[in-house]
Amino acid sequence: RVWEAGEAGDVAASWSGPHFVVLCGGDEDRARDVAAALTSARCVVVGGGGEGVPARYEAAVLQTLELLQRIVAEKPKDEVLIQLVVAGAGAEALFGGLAGLLRTARLEHPKLRGQIVVVAADESAAQIVAHLQESARRPHEQAVRYSAGTREVASWRELSPDAGVAMPWRDGGVYLITGGAGGLGLIFAEAIARGAKDAVIVLTGRSELDDGGHARLSGLERLGARVAYRRVDVADGAAVRSLIAELRESHGGVSGIIHAAGVIRDSFLLKKTADEIHAVLAPKVAGVVNLDEATADLTLEFMILFGSGAGAFGNVGQADYAAANALLAEYAAWRNEQVRRGERWGRTVSIAWPLWRDGGMQLPEASERQQRQMGLHPLATEAGLEAFYRALAGESGEGDEIAVLSGEAGALR
Repeated sequence: RVWEAGEAGDVAASWSGPHFVVLCGGDEDRARDVAAALTSARCVVVGGGGEGVPARYEAAVLQTLELLQRIVAEKPKDEVLIQLVVAGAGAEALFGGLAGLLRTARLEHPKLRGQIVVVAADESAAQIVAHLQESARRPHEQAVRYSAGTREVASWRELSPDAGVAMPWRDGGVYLITGGAGGLGLIFAEAIARGAKDAVIVLTGRSELDDGGHARLSGLERLGARVAYRRVDVADGAAVRSLIAELRESHGGVSGIIHAAGVIRDSFLLKKTADEIHAVLAPKVAGVVNLDEATADLTLEFMILFGSGAGAFGNVGQADYAAANALLAEYAAWRNEQVRRGERWGRTVSIAWPLWRDGGMQLPEASERQQRQMGLHPLATEAGLEAFYRALAGESGEGDEIAVLSGEAGALR
């Protein structure tokens, strides 16, 4: 995903339908000023409650979801524009993950049109109102950013294949894979075991391993890796800190992290509950925060966040899962900024994966059939690994979020 200069030329007339502005971050004073100047829209504030990123983000998801549910329940006859105002820097930028929720909302309810408007943290209410009014004239632009006097629009740029990309694993490296007992985690554990001599691979999961899991770990050890499984809930900060402390003591630290933990609780937007949202957000959102904070002083070589196409493009029935995965993309950008300031180590990339043929979460048969009709095919393991190596080998300027698609190239483009 990249930011490019916005369109020039004529624009549509001012938005005349129902209009909501959601200001993220809890700044009530600025919200009042925006509401006073933008009388044509209803303004609300989200994300102001709780302490820490996970609590504030979950509050914002719940508050935004409740707003969307109220709008849908009223059965609007015209299209409704929902603009989310997000700060462009610091932890406040993480609220940009709400874009995943909006994308899913539009897929389920086509009369809802969402737009993220990213602004500088120090912009006045008058400047924000001007940005909102300008962007409302281009409602087809789903994400807009104002920075240093320029207006940019988010888009996707295809990466060219890169032959001969080197594997990121190194001999004797120590690699942590959360959600490691799942199909996708085990695929990457095997890739490490085959690609690096004497590698240490630590897999985590919330459940005890069954006989099949123990057999897979034994297979990895036969490839020459030292493998361990730890029952850890990554949403539990104390448990994550304890795990990282153990790895420091026993192996001297961690070389790289693959954050692949996740759960789904699929249901339509109107039926989503707070319990479902908490269950879905916890492993992704609290998980990445806990991993990042526990390893803040380690010289990591990489931190890879396994997201989903639901976050990048939305997916029916997965409003919460989309919001969780879209947060990972924003977190990757935020952490890379910290790396540039010398506060963290190792490149962070969020990869929005499609359905894998041999691993990861599976779709119901009807959903998979629908994807095939759209030209999408389950991702083969070899192609997925190649995409992973390509994503990690790229320069940081290529993007903090990379989406992988598998299928008929003509249909996908």
